[in-house]
Amino acid sequence: MRRSILALWAAPALVSVGCGCNQEYTFPEPLAVQFAETPPDFGSYLSFGKAPDGRRITMTYYDRITTGVGFATGTIADDGSITWLHEHVDGYPEADGLDRGDRGRYGSHVVGDDGTVWVAYQDSANGTLKAAQRLGPNQWEAGVVDPGVGLTQSGAGYWTSIGLLDGEPIIAHYDKAGGVLRVSRHSENGWSSETAWQAEDVGRYADLYVHNGVVYIAFYNAANGNLEMIEGTPGAWTHTDVDTPGDVGAWPNVWADDDEVVIAYHHVGDQDLRLIRRTGGSWGSPTVVDSG
Repeated sequence: MRRSILALWAAPALVSVGCGCNQEYTFPEPLAVQFAETPPDFGSYLSFGKAPDGRRITMTYYDRITTGVGFATGTIADDGSITWLHEHVDGYPEADGLDRGDRGRYGSHVVGDDGTVWVAYQDSANGTLKAAQRLGPNQWEAGVVDPGVGLTQSGAGYWTSIGLLDGEPIIAHYDKAGGVLRVSRHSENGWSSETAWQAEDVGRYADLYVHNGVVYIAFYNAANGNLEMIEGTPGAWTHTDVDTPGDVGAWPNVWADDDEVVIAYHHVGDQDLRLIRRTGGSWGSPTVVDSG
């Protein structure tokens, strides 16, 4: 999950590893575990969530200095200050001191009720979508999820957005080489990927939300300048043009419950922040939240 302006949540196969750990093992207090030092520059591609205990927040980010993806757990003190414990997920120098990758751009993460953490991000050097699972403190297993549909290094893994469907991670992302919206889902058999929506250039800024077994993905159609959405499950998607006139729909953030769907987004033409709601199956008129 990316950082949300609506709310903060209160191909080759990656081997599936079960996690029988409890919350204190997955999110330990700062006692004997050795954590990484705070990076000097870790503000890019932030994604926030919360630990299952409800007392701590979680964060993933792109470390611009070492070109790696990091994870941190934050404990909030009574005065509002936060103590962060940082971990290296992928793309950091290995034991021999060599840095063999540029990994972590366009990242997002999700935390399960059992404390399992999944992180989705781009391997920029290879143009692939990768994901990593947290097995315990400073223990991560990473692998390629989707190499994309193109043959160039500008391929998959742009603007990842990850959630949990039936307890397993599902990732929406933009494939730049193909100009399509891709969805990757994990199961006991590993990862499988599909082109969920295809047109001239669709899928930028994809944002995914899962509610009651239904997946909602809002995205930008760059060719037509539209805000669009698909909903359903992998292999069974329904498409909607949500807002169309005047270059709208960049940077959407979608949320849903049983009765309504809400999307916040950027109207590029007017430089406005807008909100649109679907209630009872019908989309209302957009509301300008912040103009200019």
